[in-house]
Amino acid sequence: MGEARRRFRTLGPSDFLGHVLRQVTRSWLDTGGLTFFVHHEDTAGLPRQAPGFEIRELFTSNRNAILHGSESGWEKLLARFRSGDRCFGALDGQGLAVHTRWVTLCGTTIPELGMRIVPAENAAYFYDGYTRPDARRRGIDLVVRDVIFHALRAQGRIHIYSYVRNDNPQGLRAAHRAQEVAARVRYLRLFGGTPRVSGPRAMQGAALVGLAATADLDDAEKRASAWHAWFEGWLKEPLARRSIGFHQLPDDAFKAMAEHIRATLSLDPSRDRVLDVGCDSALVTRHVGPHCHRLVGVDFIPGMLIDAQRSRVGETAHSRIPRFAAADGRVLPFPASTFTKAYCTGVVHTLPGFDDALAMIVELIRVVAPGGRVLVAGLPDLRKRGAGRREAWRLGGIRERALILGAIALPARARGFVHRLLRGAKDSPLRYLEFDLEAVSVLLRSRGVECVPMDYPDNFWSRDFRLTRSNLVIMIPERR
Repeated sequence: MGEARRRFRTLGPSDFLGHVLRQVTRSWLDTGGLTFFVHHEDTAGLPRQAPGFEIRELFTSNRNAILHGSESGWEKLLARFRSGDRCFGALDGQGLAVHTRWVTLCGTTIPELGMRIVPAENAAYFYDGYTRPDARRRGIDLVVRDVIFHALRAQGRIHIYSYVRNDNPQGLRAAHRAQEVAARVRYLRLFGGTPRVSGPRAMQGAALVGLAATADLDDAEKRASAWHAWFEGWLKEPLARRSIGFHQLPDDAFKAMAEHIRATLSLDPSRDRVLDVGCDSALVTRHVGPHCHRLVGVDFIPGMLIDAQRSRVGETAHSRIPRFAAADGRVLPFPASTFTKAYCTGVVHTLPGFDDALAMIVELIRVVAPGGRVLVAGLPDLRKRGAGRREAWRLGGIRERALILGAIALPARARGFVHRLLRGAKDSPLRYLEFDLEAVSVLLRSRGVECVPMDYPDNFWSRDFRLTRSNLVIMIPERR
């Protein structure tokens, strides 16, 4: 009742009634809007003062102080530190936080939108600001923001973003005093499903990127473990049953994939130095080789590379044997601009999370010389989810169709229960990441490269790839 009275005084009668209705209906209808704010370098002034409080960056060694100024548990906060996020706060005379605010340079999830905001290289995003009730209405929030602005400018981050829900008038007023409006976005979520978002996806120094993983396997470590075990399982199978999974594919399918790579990248055998990330046992690589001047393949499972040497890998156009290396595609062991072309097919969607996917794409861009080209192929396309469901309905039985109906009509919690009930304990835990390629393109353009989402051609050998997956073609500018 005390919280209700406080909100009534803050919001007023009409807004308070709207807030109550949203809380009652949120399990099946959640709608609202967010306003994104930005602070630019040229609007910076001297930091404000907060007499009686110490304003500074906080670290894991300040655990007790941080917990006094946060609503989250330590495990969640520690995970933020481990991901590279920074915490700033205001400490009282006892050294305990009365206010905390978090900053990320690589991006984080916005729950209302089911999307991530990803800052450009010269931008940052701060989130989860919290002030203890006994310290509110004293201007501490603005002082901490000023300290964050000055700290980030020292790192070359000249655009600093945040957002406020439109049903939070107090937060909107505070943000207006320190930042300017960058974008307004609205969302609609039915029965706990994926939100429908309207409004701009790109801002001057940040992009909203849609990415979905299934609700029952959000944990990155579980995803990583499941996919690693699956790929390791390939080593127990004959060569012909690898690359696309545990299915026997004719060699013509691998040749068709190689031809798609050759045509999309416009490979020139007289000059192109090519990198294949996620080459597995070279079933496709061996058909790409004759179209390259030099070719290097990498994979994160060494056993794949042992078999790559035995899989009749052909020579390149200049009689050079392709080289292979065990490496993590998110941290490639090559200097910048080593290659003229690079490609990765059927790998990025198996990574633990969006940050990992972005890291691999950025690494592919880094190792390709100016004027070169990168192909990221076989990406599950969020826009094609409907087509994938229609295809699964056409081919599936009663159980598969029940899962599809549940995914469309049931709330998230009920959906997870039905999914486990119908799939059974022995079903594969593998789940794809799905990508909003237009949003990813906007994000990469903000980093100075041109991107074009591309469908598979109508005559491509895999119907599934044609219906549900797409490619991202990235052109590296002549000067970076």
